[in-house]
Amino acid sequence: MELNKNTIHKTINDSQFPAFLVLVSGVSLALIQFLYNRSLWQDEASLALNIINLNFIDLFRPLNGGQVAPVLFLVLEKFFSLLIPNSEFGLRLFPLICYLVTLFFFYFILKSVLRDENSILFSLALFVFSTVIIRYSSEVKQYMTDVMVCTIIIYLTIKKYSNSTNMFVTHGAAGIIAVFLSNIAPVVLLTSGLYLVFIFVRGKSVSFNGLIIVLTLWVLAFLTYYYFFIHDHPHKNMMTGYWTKQGSFLPLNLFSAEFLNFAINKSKEIFNVILPANKIGIFIFLPLFSVGIFAMIRERKNGLLFLCITPVVIHLALSACKLYPFAIRLVLYLSPLVIIIIGFGTDFLLRYAFQYSSKKKIKLIMFLFPVILFVSLMLRGFPVEVTEIKKCLTFLAENKRNDEVLFVDAPARSAYKYYRQIGKADIKKVKVGTFKRKNEVKYFLSLSESKTKLWLLLGSQHDVDDFTLLDNLGQNGITCTKKFSAQGTSVWLFDMNK
Repeated sequence: MELNKNTIHKTINDSQFPAFLVLVSGVSLALIQFLYNRSLWQDEASLALNIINLNFIDLFRPLNGGQVAPVLFLVLEKFFSLLIPNSEFGLRLFPLICYLVTLFFFYFILKSVLRDENSILFSLALFVFSTVIIRYSSEVKQYMTDVMVCTIIIYLTIKKYSNSTNMFVTHGAAGIIAVFLSNIAPVVLLTSGLYLVFIFVRGKSVSFNGLIIVLTLWVLAFLTYYYFFIHDHPHKNMMTGYWTKQGSFLPLNLFSAEFLNFAINKSKEIFNVILPANKIGIFIFLPLFSVGIFAMIRERKNGLLFLCITPVVIHLALSACKLYPFAIRLVLYLSPLVIIIIGFGTDFLLRYAFQYSSKKKIKLIMFLFPVILFVSLMLRGFPVEVTEIKKCLTFLAENKRNDEVLFVDAPARSAYKYYRQIGKADIKKVKVGTFKRKNEVKYFLSLSESKTKLWLLLGSQHDVDDFTLLDNLGQNGITCTKKFSAQGTSVWLFDMNK
């Protein structure tokens, strides 16, 4: 028994135990979110339909519904969807694995770059209790894969190797896989490659031949991927137009109001990934981020600072050229890098604070911080929901008669089709289209075959009241007799008798 106690104490000592609890919390929260099995939202469902309907070969061709995703990600998603068929669990299993891998690699990075256990705990808690990151840990999209790829490449870049051969073999293989697995791989690999070149120029133990071979393999892998899967892609103009409307491309005029708004809004997005509380995130973490940059320069951690900042600069340059948008889910991979810098800021302030306060008080405060973040996560809503269309479909199954028409609005279309295909939406008399916000009375009458009852399923975040639909219909004697709402979606029953 004494041996077991010693082993446990050696593995998880007093200073490491809080971080161990946060790691366990991260795993638990991700598993709960996964098992909660929230509904697929529009974009997820569109990609899911491609994954389950196309064979492995067809996944290497342009996808339907304007969807774009890395080919290796699609292949792995297809594999897991066959492993657990007719269920969101199969589609969400790989993103969950990516999150779990990311969590532990991120912890290894923090352990290797931060000196103080309290700073490690603080930084790890920021990642674990992020509502946004937890949401994407089971999202049927490639964004958590991006975070995993970034974290692994950065870890392999700063890791100490017994010899340069091991470093280049590991780096080379990881980089080639990353190119086919993640859209942001070129950004992170370019950063890592520049860092390795810098190390070589400084005269440190980096083999010139090994460096050239690795960089050549990366370039060849990217050129291959670009030629077969990016060049002249049929969705390019559509995607560029969409992201332009979203304001996700950096304006080139540095002195314009558009540039200033872009800088402010995108800064908010990055910091709100860590703490999604409107302006609170940027007000809390921007100062820590700034102190972190100062601390890294002061402590001559220039190489690590380069690894954390350069992906942001490259991504902004791609955004300015309209090659890759700068949007919250597309820059999710930057969150660990931002947290590392914040961790250095926290570490610097804690070492300064120790001069005026006891270590026990500081340790108590830092131990309470994950608790505060956990409570904040629960108050914001956990498990995370996006568009809970399954609840509306259940309500329809229980209330809709077979002779009544259901009209599915465009934002709910993909999710409805997905759940119908896997047998969770067996509903008769369904029409799918775009709900017209003008001339509602005439439009509704044209949709209703029986001219008596009409169901309307909305899949957007907007409520019907926003379009003054009830008032317009009510003036013409058309009334709403039933309504059911869930997160991001609603279903309505209208009596068409006038």
